[in-house]
Amino acid sequence: MQPLLPVPTSVTDVRRRGAGISWPLPAQGRGAKRAVLRESWAMTEFQEKRRTRRVAIAGHLGGCVHVPLEVRFVDLSLTGARIEHVSWLQPGSACTLEFPPALGSLVLSGRVIHSAVMGSEVNPEGYRLVRYRSGLVFVDVTAAQEAVLADVLEKLTPAGGTGEERLVS
Repeated sequence: MQPLLPVPTSVTDVRRRGAGISWPLPAQGRGAKRAVLRESWAMTEFQEKRRTRRVAIAGHLGGCVHVPLEVRFVDLSLTGARIEHVSWLQPGSACTLEFPPALGSLVLSGRVIHSAVMGSEVNPEGYRLVRYRSGLVFVDVTAAQEAVLADVLEKLTPAGGTGEERLVS
């Protein structure tokens, strides 16, 4: 039985001791030792802080994470909206669209019809972000929600307009 070995503290440490130590490398090639080093350090670091036991999952167990996504309204109707954002939306997936408080307290359920890359932009921190444009259709809209949405559309329609104009934010 091999004695317990200390966790390396750097990639150089892994290279220096690599000949005498058998590190289980999942993949060969550039960065493999670095990945093992990161994983070893991360597991050691987090295990000390856990209050409960963590169980490894064998095989593939999928799930979903729902996080707020900031959007920009491109256009809007009683039946749907076109929005721009920085994360791809799965066509066919359900979503909830929350309108800004200035337009009224309105939250509508919807379904993503399409989502496509529209370009990219650089954020204030200097990172390049991909911009997506998606089409949503509203589902299960109540009469009260439709009335509020009609008021929102009236507020956004330019004075004297026909309601066919492209909405500007």
